[in-house]
Order: sequence, then C-alpha cells, then structure tokens
Amino acid sequence: MSNKDGEDSDGSRALSGGPPDADAALLHMDRDHQRLEPPPDKHQQQATKRYQTLLPAVGSSPIPRSLSSDPNRKLPPKRKLVLVACARCRQKKEKCDGERPSCGRCIAKSAECQYEVDDAKISRTSALKRKCDTFQDENERLRELFGLLRQKSKPEAQDILSRIRSSEDPLAVWRSIKDAELLLPRSPSASGSGAIRDPRLEKIDAEALADSHVKVKARPWTAVAGDGIVSDLVSSFFAWDNGFRFSFVDKDCFLEDMALGAPEKARYCSPFLVNAMCAFRCYTSARAKAFSAISGEDLTTRFAAEAKRLLALERGRSSLPTAQGLVLLFMTTVFDGSDRVGVMYRLMSAQMLQQLNLEAEFDALEGDPLKNNEKRALSKALWGHFIFEKYLLPAHPDMVGYTYLQPSLTSPPRTSRAWLEAEQDNHNYGLSENTDLLGKKASGEAGSPPALASGALDAASEVAKLLYESMTYNSTYGVIPGSLKDLELRRGLYSAVLSLTDSLPTELRSGSNFTPQTCLLSVLLNEVAISILRPLHRDTVFGHQAELARDLFIHHCQATVDLLDQYVRTWPLVEYTYAVVCCTNNVALALVPALDDSRTHDTFTRACKIIDASARDFPISTHVLQGIQALAWAVKVKIPAGAAAACLENAANDAFLGEQELRDLPVALRIPYLDAAGNVAAATAQGAELGVLLARWSAMSLGE
Repeated sequence: MSNKDGEDSDGSRALSGGPPDADAALLHMDRDHQRLEPPPDKHQQQATKRYQTLLPAVGSSPIPRSLSSDPNRKLPPKRKLVLVACARCRQKKEKCDGERPSCGRCIAKSAECQYEVDDAKISRTSALKRKCDTFQDENERLRELFGLLRQKSKPEAQDILSRIRSSEDPLAVWRSIKDAELLLPRSPSASGSGAIRDPRLEKIDAEALADSHVKVKARPWTAVAGDGIVSDLVSSFFAWDNGFRFSFVDKDCFLEDMALGAPEKARYCSPFLVNAMCAFRCYTSARAKAFSAISGEDLTTRFAAEAKRLLALERGRSSLPTAQGLVLLFMTTVFDGSDRVGVMYRLMSAQMLQQLNLEAEFDALEGDPLKNNEKRALSKALWGHFIFEKYLLPAHPDMVGYTYLQPSLTSPPRTSRAWLEAEQDNHNYGLSENTDLLGKKASGEAGSPPALASGALDAASEVAKLLYESMTYNSTYGVIPGSLKDLELRRGLYSAVLSLTDSLPTELRSGSNFTPQTCLLSVLLNEVAISILRPLHRDTVFGHQAELARDLFIHHCQATVDLLDQYVRTWPLVEYTYAVVCCTNNVALALVPALDDSRTHDTFTRACKIIDASARDFPISTHVLQGIQALAWAVKVKIPAGAAAACLENAANDAFLGEQELRDLPVALRIPYLDAAGNVAAATAQGAELGVLLARWSAMSLGE
C-alpha cells in the first residue's frame, strides 16, 4: 500500500503510469541477482517523465537486410579520389576530376586549367614537402660553397669566385668543385673536412710531377686534375707537338703567363686553352690513362667537358688563346672520330684569327726591341696555324686537301718569322747540336724528352708554302691532269721540292740528324711530291730522266713509310705526336689504287700496321682502316694477303652496322675516289664520304 503522498511503505516513490509495487520492484531490486540499487534522484525522475521508452515497430526486424543480398540493387559508383584539384576548381569550390592537362570542368567552360603540382600522383602536401627538401638541400650546398671560399687558399678562392662570377648557376660551380675533389689528390697544404682520397691517385700525381720537365700549377687554370698530371700533359705537348705541326703556341709566353696564376691578366694562356691542351694530350699519356682507370673517370672527357664549359662562358669573345684552344679541341674530336660535329671548332678558330688581325698587330710592334717576345708569339701563332692547316690532317674535308685535293682555309702569312732571331741567339742556329724542351743541349738519354732541331720550324714553313701551292692548283676548276700546261706547272713544283730538299742544312736532314722534327720534315717533303704526282696517269713520263709518274710516286711512298717505320722503332707509340699517324694515313690511302703493282705491297702493309697499332690511342685510326678497305672496294683492287689484310679485316668487322648507321657516322673523313688507273674520277674529284662508301660496301658484302 501507499500513502497519499505517493510513497509506499518502505519509503520509495512510485513511478507514474504503473502499479506502485511493480515500479518499486523495477527501480529498487534486481530479482535475478538479489541486488539492491539506489533510488533515482530527483533529476532522473524528471528525465524519465519527459522521455517515453520507444519500442520497435510491429513487423520490423532488428537486423537490417544486407544490401548485397538484393541482386537487383545497384551500388552507387565509387567516388574518384583526386589528390590535387586545379586552381580554378579550388577557387570556385567545385568538384574537380583531376584530369591532365585540363580537367573536365575547365574544358566545358573553356577556362584555363592550371595545377600547382605537376604530377597527378602527388598530393599538394607531398609536393610542398619535396619543394621544402629541395630548398633545404640548395641552402646546404650554398653554405658549403661559402665555406669553401673561406677555407681554401687565396688562389683557390679566387678561382672559385671567378667561376661564380662567370656562371649563372652557383650550384653548377659547387658541383664542378665537388666532382674535381673526388679526383684530385690532396695537396700537402690542403685543409678541410677531409674527403676520402685514393692513395693510388696521389702516387700517380706525385710521380708525374717529379718526372715532368716543365712544372706548373694546375689551379686556377683547371680543377680537373692536380699539379702532377697537368704538368705531365703540358710538358708532353711542348716536347712532342709544339715543335712542328702544333707550333702555334709560344712556349715561353704561355708558361710565363701560367706561372703568374692570374687568368684575368694573361694574354697567351687561359683556362680554356689549358683544358683543351690537356684533353688533346690525354690520348697518348700513360699516366692520364692510369689515372682514369683507377678513378673511373676518363680524364680526356673531363678536360674536354671543362673546356667546352669555359668556351660557352666566353660567349664568342675573340682572343688568341681561345683561337688556339679551338684548334686543339677540334683535334680531340678528330682523335675519337666525331669530327663531323667538331669541324665547327676549327671554323670558329679560323674566323677568330681573322677578327683578331694579328698581322696588323705584329706590324705595329716592328722596331720596338722591348716587344720581341710579343712579336715572336704573334709570328708563331700565324705561321703555326698555317702549318697546321697544311699538315695536320689532309684527309679531313675543308682542310688542306692532300687526300681531298682541296686548298686550306688560310693563305701564307705576310709577317716575318720572328722566332728565327731567338733560335739564332739562344740555340746557336746553324750548328748540329740539338736542344731539349728547356733549351739546353739534348742529352739523348732514356726518359729524356725528344731532341729539338733548330731551324725545323722555319723549314716546315717553306714546305707548307709549297704544299699550299700544290693543293691550290689541284683544286682549281678546269685543271686537266697530264696536259702540256699541267705537266709544265707540275714539273716546276716538283723541281722546287727537290731544290728545297737539297738546300736543307745537315742538322735538318733526317739521314744525319734523326729527330722527330727532321723525320717529319722529310716525310712532308715526300707528301708534297706525292700530291703533285698523284693526279697524273701512272704511265705519264714526268721526271727529268724520263721516269714514269708511277715510279716516282711509288718511290716517295716507300721513302715516307721507311721514315715512319724508323720513327716508331726509335720512339715507340707510347707518348708521341699524332702527326706520325696522320702521315701514315695519307700514304696508305694514296697507295690503294696502285696495289696492282707488287712493289707497293710491303710499303702498304707496313703503313697499315702502324695505323692499326695507333688505334689503341686514336679511335679515328679504325675508321681510316675501314676507309682504306672501302676505297679498295670502290676502285676494285685486291688487298695483298698478310698483315695488311688482317688489319683491314678486323677494322671491317666493326663496320657491319645498318646502312643508315654507317651513313650517319660522326666521322667527317672523306676518301679519295680514284679509278683503277690511278686517275681522279671527274664526277667525284673531291672524294666520297667514308660513311657512304662503307654503307655501299657493307651492303654489297652482305649481298654476296
């Protein structure tokens, strides 16, 4: 029972809407567990009164039916996740489909569609993180570059600063320095955090420096190699190349400028010229090859790449060192058989020399005894470039056409040969004593640089003039070889060659004073004679004693190969000048149409062996052998069995490429196209491209 206040006998209040005793049992006691619960407070009672208990609807199931159980129900398409919306959709707060390069909404509304992130698979957050990482990396590198400026010695810091001033990308300067530090041996005075150096590289560089006859500082001229390697390469250039065919660089002026270590003040030396010179000499340098093998970085490629980088920074500015470096850079493309592209360097050099007008500058110095060094440097630059054009690679198109019957780009200079006075004063010109690289009496001992013969450069200039006259005449339109007028002119040129040969002093005769210079001088005199005789029919009566043209032609070819054979026996093809290979190439190509005469077989074989031996240093030699084989096929002559056939067969195996690949060879070498009688074909007087001949020859060989 309950009282009138709504409380039962035990003091609990009954819930409204139900029996008092039932409500009391529900609120105060769990009959199953016999557990008493505290009575609800006042707020619980009010909440219970406001909200009624909801029961399930009649006939409904407490467990919903699975959507997948209904086969007729189609699931809504999954929403495509777009990581990055375009800028317009983001601004308009519209759904973007993320299509690239333009989303669907922008296409429909003909609006410009732009994305902040280029890659559709990367979110904006990831892109911003990458960008932040990139900026942090750049910041670290720039701080490191700043640290190098503070830590390096003053000359090295000036070199870095000059690179920064001439570059548009400071990080490119940082990369070039770090790349160089991986190769450069640590100098005794080097400081820093201590990058790992290979002791083998340090040993090579130290030995190179100790053995170099000319010692120079690599910095600030180049960062590719250390003092030892650079000294070795510079020494070998002046010992083997500068004395004759590459005589356009004056050694004394160059070394004097290099010793100053101030590129901005130098006139006869530059970082570009130094790097081009080193790349040029790397091909035959044993130490450079050993350095490359250990470091895993080809020094030739690195020096050439640095030279090209420096050339780009000059932006076409004309200077004498740049013109000279362009010639040497061109030669590196000749050596590796990519001279089709490299021809531009040689053309740039010739144009730059015209712009400099060195002859007018030389004339302005006449009469000033204080300018003798400058006069000598300018004179050697002019005459040396003229000799280069005549002798360097006659088998190159656009060059003096010993093989092509084409004249040179340059004519003989009008200036005097100012170096003769220095030779007479310093080297006692006229005596039979040879000098070494340092201007002292040559010792002739093993390991010493080759002897230099005084007066050889002057004699080479005279021979160059004769070859220029001969090749200019050969390339003249309308010349009919063998006509009365033609024979008269050729006999006059031939007599001039014999007279010059007879007038050489004893110290310039290879028979009495065999040096690299005197040997090549005799070889070049023979080449002038060959250029005069080669266009004639072989049965033409030409000599003063009624000799046939072919007899004289074979005689001069034999004399040339005899000299070259003696050269490689005296100075093995280890560290040598490319001039000896160039001369051998010319004679071998000239002999091909005469191979039906057994007297040429031994001479031809020895020439091919020299070319084949040089292929380990100069890839172009393999292409020359391929060209010899292609020329033999073109004029339908048989290669004599033996060593020559083996050399050509090995080279020919490398030529079996696709026809288009052969036509696209980067070699600009042209092959003289003569008939079986030894005459220049009228329609092909300028020769045929090596790639074209190889393509035709390869197709014929495969078809047999």
